[in-house]
Amino acid sequence: MIAVIKDPTIAFVIYLLLQVADTFTTIKALARGGREANPVVAFMMRRFGKHGWVVVKGAVGLAAGVILLETGAVLMLWLLCAAYFWVVINNSRVGA
Repeated sequence: MIAVIKDPTIAFVIYLLLQVADTFTTIKALARGGREANPVVAFMMRRFGKHGWVVVKGAVGLAAGVILLETGAVLMLWLLCAAYFWVVINNSRVGA
């Protein structure tokens, strides 16, 4: 079990899956009348449009993940996984 936690590739893959889940649940929450609480993402939505923000968010999220993976920042990847897990759960509850 400890080997799994220390494996940066596993943390990175889970981080990427949570990025996708965050985007998907954000789109669903917005469709149900929710609003974007993250001011950076809200800015990207205004600046890049209804679908453009998804590309920008994905690129930024991927770049951040790659940097953390390449620098061996496994703990930071897991902390981001925990944060994004909470965001996905919260998004799923909005307007449900």
